[in-house]
Amino acid sequence: MATSHNYQSGALQKAKSHNIELLVVREEDLDKDWKAPDGTPYIRTITGRIVVHQSLQITAFSAFLDEEIARRMNIKGGGVWARNDQVYFGNNTTGKRCNLLELASELEKEVKGYNIEPKEFKRMLDDGYEERDGIRIPIKGYSVKYIYPPPLIDNFKLEPVVKAVFEYMTKGQKEILMNLAGRDIVKGMPLS
Repeated sequence: MATSHNYQSGALQKAKSHNIELLVVREEDLDKDWKAPDGTPYIRTITGRIVVHQSLQITAFSAFLDEEIARRMNIKGGGVWARNDQVYFGNNTTGKRCNLLELASELEKEVKGYNIEPKEFKRMLDDGYEERDGIRIPIKGYSVKYIYPPPLIDNFKLEPVVKAVFEYMTKGQKEILMNLAGRDIVKGMPLS
């Protein structure tokens, strides 16, 4: 038997003696439904912030060639398309070598503040080289253009939409029918 209001004490005794479940179907009561019988509050709402840090991105790379060496090696001006993990540069004397992805990680530590407009970073090298497809070309240094986008920030609030509360009077329990993040959920709890 179900109602949207409470039952009188006589109806509760009669239902128990005849093994009939009395059910109260009602709207949510924030003070009553989200506390344990001892008064301890249940968590009803979860709020938070998601922060996604974006990596520094190198958008252009230019090597400073020695004109005499470029003429001897028949290197013409103009860009060559390559992935950031395929363009290497280094120093023959120190043996240090890295690609543009590694340089982007290095720059992230040095750059102060975010920027979505392209910025330029220049570095001169002693006995430097650029390497593509296994061929090393002597360079005096390089220049890169980069952007460092700010983090993406999203605040969220996860809170159920309660559709109904079912109180099982003879069992001393209740169930809350709610929709949470697009899913219907039934949560059982003791009657308080």
